[in-house]
Amino acid sequence: VVDDAAGILLDKINLLPSETTEALIIASLFGSKFTLQLLAQVLAKNDKDLHAILWPAVVQHLIIPQKVNYKYVPDFYDEKGIDIPFKFAHDKLQQALYFQVKADEKQQLHYKIGKLLLNQNNPEKIFKIANHFIIAKDETLTQGSNKQIEQFLLTAGKHSFSAASFESAFRYLDLYIKLA
Repeated sequence: VVDDAAGILLDKINLLPSETTEALIIASLFGSKFTLQLLAQVLAKNDKDLHAILWPAVVQHLIIPQKVNYKYVPDFYDEKGIDIPFKFAHDKLQQALYFQVKADEKQQLHYKIGKLLLNQNNPEKIFKIANHFIIAKDETLTQGSNKQIEQFLLTAGKHSFSAASFESAFRYLDLYIKLA
């Protein structure tokens, strides 16, 4: 039944405007959840326009707004600067969209997302942020030394090691050493 539900959701993607599908593909790089403002930054769009682009996906229940009192009033959210968190309706939907991203774009976009998250300075998301740089390892190394990225990788490596997650610790610390 779960696969049937995912199949129905995936079929709905084909009915969306191409601009909506493209935005969802990029949103899939964030994982199962993303926010309007971060996605707008990645896509270089303003919040109000992106909200309108995503609206067909909301109507089709492909993404679910995570605000209890959510209403489709882009001007209100834009004027107040309120960010709207969204969640993909199904993990398989997010994964299917993710696999549509070209490999070379994936590196660049994960790096860009990692930098945006890094600038939010949210230590609670240390592993999420560090993982974007791990996925974008080649791009991260190409961009060269960055003290802020290095510090996040070192911290993620130490926390992973302390939690006996040695494989993750190795990946974080390996990239840290290559950058330093």
